[in-house]
Amino acid sequence: MSTIDLQRPAVPLGRLVAVELRKMIDTRAGFWLLAVIGIIDLLIMLAMVLWVEKDFLTFSNFLSAMALPMNLLLPVLGILSITQEWGQRTALVSFTLVPRRARVVVSKLLASVVLALASLVVAMVLAAIGAVLGGGNNVWEMETRDFVAWPILQVIGLIHGFAFGMLLLSSALAIVVYVVYLFLVPTVFQVLSGVTDWGGDVQRWLDFGTLQGQVFNDPQPDNIWLRLLVSGLVWLGIPFAVGLWRVLRSEVK
Repeated sequence: MSTIDLQRPAVPLGRLVAVELRKMIDTRAGFWLLAVIGIIDLLIMLAMVLWVEKDFLTFSNFLSAMALPMNLLLPVLGILSITQEWGQRTALVSFTLVPRRARVVVSKLLASVVLALASLVVAMVLAAIGAVLGGGNNVWEMETRDFVAWPILQVIGLIHGFAFGMLLLSSALAIVVYVVYLFLVPTVFQVLSGVTDWGGDVQRWLDFGTLQGQVFNDPQPDNIWLRLLVSGLVWLGIPFAVGLWRVLRSEVK
């Protein structure tokens, strides 16, 4: 009598990513967040074409103007990708169908990155349209370094939000904490550097947001990669590791 192997084969990662993409787009929060990102980029482009001087209507300046809202909204996308199932109590279904929680987390992260890259492509297309409509001189001048840096920094921001989402497993709480971190931490570092002798050294090593921008400066500051690694470990690596441990170990209710 032959033995029947009852063990189910693992679901392919590509299929999991496709499922997570569909879940993020189908939900109201995910759909409207993506829509808001596109609408804001469109409004920025139109506002610049209508009211900004012609010489400033360059592809680079359009992307710079679109960077600020995307710095805030893309991390929210990362947060929602991991927290919405915990808030809606559907995580139990996901982890029952795919018992290996790490694969679910990876698929959610990859789906978030795919949507973020799609949003960046839309922003670039709108920036190109704005540059054409502006009709200024040298509208396409942009350093290759800056062109590469812009999407990299946006994706890092999304992963940062994803880490906060895993750490707190609550959409509202994670968004509030991330926004507070985004605006409060640089302010605290600036205050400390202004009123103490050691505050400047602390800022040089732990101000993760500032250091990300300095990586692409020419010339680069001293020890920039080492300082970026240290600050990234504190503000991104530790929350990501602790959050991942929590997702893998927490009881799903």
